[in-house]
Amino acid sequence: MGKKFGCALIIFMFSVAVIFTVPVMAKPVTLKAVSAWHLGYSSVETYKWWIKAVNEKGKGRVEINIIGGPEVTAMPEQVGALKRGVFDILLTAAGYYMGMIPEAEAFGLSRLSPSEERENGFYDFMVEIHKKHGLMYIGRSQGNVPLGVLCLKNKITRPQDLKGLKIRTVKIYDAFVRELGAVPVTTPVPSRNTSIP
Repeated sequence: MGKKFGCALIIFMFSVAVIFTVPVMAKPVTLKAVSAWHLGYSSVETYKWWIKAVNEKGKGRVEINIIGGPEVTAMPEQVGALKRGVFDILLTAAGYYMGMIPEAEAFGLSRLSPSEERENGFYDFMVEIHKKHGLMYIGRSQGNVPLGVLCLKNKITRPQDLKGLKIRTVKIYDAFVRELGAVPVTTPVPSRNTSIP
């Protein structure tokens, strides 16, 4: 396959990222894509659109095939599997790889649009950070997605009302939720609705 280099496309919903490794191309190449979420999940639609656009523009040079979601490789192991070459492209959340790249937490804190991030140097900073880990940050399709909280049993009128409440979250927001006095709970996407009492 020749020399490999890495690339990452951050497609945000909740710091959602597409990370991929691509062989240096001398002839047509087929790449295997995986998602951290099941393929019917709404955030995966942007990923599918992007793959379709790449396939249309890359006819005869590159083709991307989606081979599945977490059933291919469990979410916590996906970035490692990507680096080992089990697949070539990964749609994931920055919260799932912050252990490898702590700076990825900044994606969830940014209130800038993707174009503003390119203008102010944030984009270039993230490109360099990802390169240090064998990846290439390419960009985001969404920005400024606020944190949402849905409480079904309790009326929340002030921050103190959150004390002791269990709130479904992702790692990137755990410290914030704890600081409010609530208890962060990580629930896999497919079971998030059925896990609410």
